[in-house]
Amino acid sequence: MLVKRVILIILFALPVISVSVGCTYKSEKEPVSKTSKLSGKIVFATNRIDIANDRLKALGTEFMKQNPGTEVSIEGIKDYDQTIETRLAAGEAPDIYNFIEMMTKSTLSDYYLPIDNLGFTKDSIAFYSEGQGSDGKLYGVTEGVIYEGIVYNKKAFETAGIKATPKTIGEFYSVCERLKASGITPLGTAFKDQWPLYPWSSVEYVTVAQTGSIQHKFQYSKQDKIIDEVMLNSFELIRNLHKKGYLEEDLVSSNWDRLKWEMSEAKVAMYYVGNWFPPQLVDNGAAELGMFPYPGGKAILASAAKIWGVSKDTKAPELAKAFLNYLMMDGKLAKAEYLISSLKGVVPSDRFVKELLGSGLPVVQNEGIDEKYKELINKSDINLEAVLQAYILAADDIESEKIVKTTNEKWAAVRK
Repeated sequence: MLVKRVILIILFALPVISVSVGCTYKSEKEPVSKTSKLSGKIVFATNRIDIANDRLKALGTEFMKQNPGTEVSIEGIKDYDQTIETRLAAGEAPDIYNFIEMMTKSTLSDYYLPIDNLGFTKDSIAFYSEGQGSDGKLYGVTEGVIYEGIVYNKKAFETAGIKATPKTIGEFYSVCERLKASGITPLGTAFKDQWPLYPWSSVEYVTVAQTGSIQHKFQYSKQDKIIDEVMLNSFELIRNLHKKGYLEEDLVSSNWDRLKWEMSEAKVAMYYVGNWFPPQLVDNGAAELGMFPYPGGKAILASAAKIWGVSKDTKAPELAKAFLNYLMMDGKLAKAEYLISSLKGVVPSDRFVKELLGSGLPVVQNEGIDEKYKELINKSDINLEAVLQAYILAADDIESEKIVKTTNEKWAAVRK
């Protein structure tokens, strides 16, 4: 999905972040749709296939009502990054789509039109600099703020007689054992789909959870080990959970749709993910959900959601810009995606975030992008989620150590 993880400048007031967001944004310039007659057809491409045909489609329909003579299509794409990359190579990009992993600041101008004229500024929207290219022009804006934590089903905890969320690794193992004894899968992974494992292998999430600081993520491009002690701690934890029988019984067949259903039904108790996830379970009928920090974690990471831009190849640039502006105004897109808006001004009311931040752990912003790291990842073709899958399934410690050694050798070679 998904995408990924950039800076948020956060102001504190109460335990809840007060950056965030709001419904108070107004572009410094009038929306394009108010200053010119719009026409044409555009496609807005999203990985949120679960809401593409209802919540997002409704936004497109309302925009078209306000702008007769326009046509806005919402396209849901499951394997988003791979599909978008293929379309870019074929010159068939959607009119509006979010930044994908292979892009760097120096290449944004190859794919997107500048949107400086829409009136977004660093004072009106968080993560502003993350949408800028190396030339200083603005190519994208993010719709929201994401916090990572363990989402849990309170009914599952109640069934297992668990009265408090775990704060340490030891307590986490105890909770998992009680859940397993009650016939409940302690932790879900959606293992087969691979990408849902990202919090366990992303340098940003792992760095903050393990060290309490974002700075270590900038070391990976400077060292020969991409799986160092910090990353290995995360790998080992989830591998141990599998060895103890705390993950899905049929691990290699577990997928995203099944995970959501089983968590809604309290058949799976927990999943490590962002605060965008629990509202999807509420839609599936799960009433009692909560969030707590990564067990034993030293801090909570706050990062950006997807960053959206207008394709350089669009045949209707004014229409595409107008629709993007419309989505951002009053946090429309964020609301549709169950996110905390990135527009500055209002304290978030998300109950899951409130519980998560109520833990008292410090919040660390995902500061900047290590362009060198992204270049090396693209060049090395290392997929850490795939590496983690192999590590979890390794037959013994000899095999798991070999996986780490081989991956690190590949990383070291590409750094030369």
